[in-house]
Amino acid sequence: MIVAVEQHQYALVATGLRVPVAYSRPFDHPQPVVLISASDTRLEYEVVTERIQRFKEEDDVFNEGFLTDILLVARNCASNFEGLHIGLPGDANINGRRWHVGTVCNVITSASQAYVPSGPYFLRGNEVFQAWKLYVDRSSCFQTTVLPTQYPYRFKNLDSIGPNGTGKSVAVPSRLYAQPSAAKPLDGVRVGIKDNFQLAGTKSSLGNRSFLATYDEDKDTASFIKTLIDLGVVIVGKTKMAAFASGEKPCDWFDFQCPFNPRGDAHLEPGASSTGSAAATAAYNWMDIYWKCARASCKMRSLRHQVFDGCLGSKNWLIPLPLDTVGYLSRNLEVLQQFSRRTLKSTIKESKKFPRSILYPTDFFPQTDPVQQGLRDKFVSILEDFLGVKKTSFSIAERWAGNPPKEAEGKSLAEFASKSGYTLFYHDIYHEYDSFRDDHLTKFGSQAYVSPSMQWRWDRGAEVTTPDLEKSHEELKVLQEWFIEEVLRPDEISGTTSILVLPVGPEKPDYRDLFILPAPRVGIDALGLAAFLRLPQLVIPVGQIEYNSRVSARKESFPYCCSIAGAHG
Repeated sequence: MIVAVEQHQYALVATGLRVPVAYSRPFDHPQPVVLISASDTRLEYEVVTERIQRFKEEDDVFNEGFLTDILLVARNCASNFEGLHIGLPGDANINGRRWHVGTVCNVITSASQAYVPSGPYFLRGNEVFQAWKLYVDRSSCFQTTVLPTQYPYRFKNLDSIGPNGTGKSVAVPSRLYAQPSAAKPLDGVRVGIKDNFQLAGTKSSLGNRSFLATYDEDKDTASFIKTLIDLGVVIVGKTKMAAFASGEKPCDWFDFQCPFNPRGDAHLEPGASSTGSAAATAAYNWMDIYWKCARASCKMRSLRHQVFDGCLGSKNWLIPLPLDTVGYLSRNLEVLQQFSRRTLKSTIKESKKFPRSILYPTDFFPQTDPVQQGLRDKFVSILEDFLGVKKTSFSIAERWAGNPPKEAEGKSLAEFASKSGYTLFYHDIYHEYDSFRDDHLTKFGSQAYVSPSMQWRWDRGAEVTTPDLEKSHEELKVLQEWFIEEVLRPDEISGTTSILVLPVGPEKPDYRDLFILPAPRVGIDALGLAAFLRLPQLVIPVGQIEYNSRVSARKESFPYCCSIAGAHG
């Protein structure tokens, strides 16, 4: 059920709480109310009114429309709230608004509901519901939006659109409900997940209509998403993605509309494989984290295009597959750091010991644009001051030439690694969907449709032979071992002996309306280095670059990002 309160719309989510039948409303229309809990507030008149005064500052879901004539109170048997009965019935002043309380009603809780948070709620009959505010997905970032059910790992679709059909509705709970603890350190953190994670009760599209039509709704939720839920996060929906995490450009989106990047003139590319996650991070300050999973090389394009979205991004190797990685996006570095510490089961203990050096590869620097290079120099200078060390300029290619692995047989790095990663990538992105193509043919009697860009990638994967694949696996293994020995070593205390500075962005605007034919990428370039060597990587927006927009016919700005990587493991 959708209810409007003070020009805002809300969805009702069951709590299992009740009020005595004597206080139930004789009509079915939900009544907005405030609930005050002995779990987080002393049940005294002055304390309660002061607490409610702060609701609007602390929460984006609460508004004064919840200040109706009923106040609900959740208390344990030892809590005395006689002072509320004496003080509140009558007129109170909340943020300059007259609040007339006619009834103070005790909420009936069960033994399993030891903690009931204060905040905005709805009362319908004698049932109490949480208030989840509806925001509009105006940038077309979400594939599916959801509400929770009584089962923690199962969800139901939120079938609602915004005013005048402006986009899907996304429901978020009041932040006042959150109560982080040792058991649930991420309680209340709002999370959107990419549409290649299974979420029970929803259908996965992987950005392709043929895939969406072939399979029923997911019966189970991905194990890592279950871990997030156990930590207390709130899953609000699944974000759009390039088909099969392939890195399609916006003009390649034949099945679903590509999300819009709000930065600059709002017509720059929003990303690649994780397009919806990146655009939503840039567009919506009411979300905290977007969780994503992608093929490694496309993930690197995704990180690259966070330059245009202005997102903080972290890539971490948690999946035991050669080129798969999970990572997350946020608008806030503190949230990203907290999320990392809570979700990564690292063996590295927190320490004040820092990496001993900053590695600055001249293979990729300096950049040709002096303004962008200036921003990068400033970022590196800040790193130097913080770590107390100066950057070390070096060439990866020259270090290889000076001490190559014996398996290279005299080849340069460029020659040895010309097809190592991408042969493996094209093979995997094709054969990973063998069963899907068979299932679609069996169900419909026709081959599955994919975009020309995706079909080109599949054609390249179909050409990879078994010897080619085995050779690529061996080459990547040699590369990874050489890099650990010669460039970035893991460290038991600081995690990594050094940090590696890498470029992540283009030097000019990439518009969403440009059609670009796919082309094979060869070698280990700046975008593929961390992916193929399985290095954790952090992308950080550090400034803005002006450009003359052909869309708005005026000067606009797109964000400029820097990136650092650490040792494998």
